[in-house]
Amino acid sequence: MKKLLFFLLLSGTLMNVAGQADFEARERVRMAKNKVKSQIQWSYDYVNGKPGTKGYKSAATTFDRNGNIIEVVNYKKDGGITSILVYTYNARGEKTSYSRYQGNKEKLTFNQNIRYDERGNKILENGFDGVSNFVNTFVYVNNQLSEIKYTTDKRLVERRIFKNTGNKTEMTVLGPTGNVLSKEVTEYDGKRNATEIVNYQQNDIAQKEIYKYDNEGKKLEESKQKSGSVNRRKYTYDGDDIIRITEERSGEKPLVAYQYKYDSRGNVLEEKWTKNGGDPSRKVHKYDSRGLLIETDSYNATYDFSVLYKFQYEFY
Repeated sequence: MKKLLFFLLLSGTLMNVAGQADFEARERVRMAKNKVKSQIQWSYDYVNGKPGTKGYKSAATTFDRNGNIIEVVNYKKDGGITSILVYTYNARGEKTSYSRYQGNKEKLTFNQNIRYDERGNKILENGFDGVSNFVNTFVYVNNQLSEIKYTTDKRLVERRIFKNTGNKTEMTVLGPTGNVLSKEVTEYDGKRNATEIVNYQQNDIAQKEIYKYDNEGKKLEESKQKSGSVNRRKYTYDGDDIIRITEERSGEKPLVAYQYKYDSRGNVLEEKWTKNGGDPSRKVHKYDSRGLLIETDSYNATYDFSVLYKFQYEFY
């Protein structure tokens, strides 16, 4: 499959399409292969229709030798630090903690610690959500998730019970007293792609999602049915690369919502997207000979805002 570059700090479009786990894996390989130690992002706001001549450092990302992000520092225009994100990993490359700080680590706003069993299954999450302390425990039977308990400040908030039967998983959500809050039934194809997800509220169908794939497992179509309306998304590919996503809402004409162009190496050169048929937003990317992102020219139509991002790298 061709390599797609959707940089974490910038792209909210292709990342959503490809999925966060897939995106992170691709970027990890790219950074490790190129022995990237850090990346500095510079921002040049547009002035009178052109990028300003003076940019400012807006973000600094540090990677370990395996390509994992270990720290992200976000900056204000005046050089002050707005936030710091810190990550740790175990020897298998699994994320073991995530912390978010306000300012220059002046205040902890979120913390999550994660433990795994010998098979790599997540068995415990605990930390601080900004208000309360939480503990989430995960139980497996025959290597399949069977129960999750969510606890806040030592009080049980919710339980999720999973029943796996063939290509179907039924999840029942229970309140702290054991009362049923909702139920969700997921059906899979032979490749474990979800083909149907039905959410029930008080035994009534609240929402139904249907997914279709090609023989290689690429998603071709998804539809969501809720409150009598049906919204659809259809995906068009060139080989393994998504080039167009068409959306169709109940009672409306189909709309090309996302479009993508690539170079011969599979790097994304241009992204365009629109909301409700309005003016399109866009991002145009440039890369160096190693395939590392060096420039992104971005326009957000919703806010009528343009900014040019440039990137510098330090290597191991």
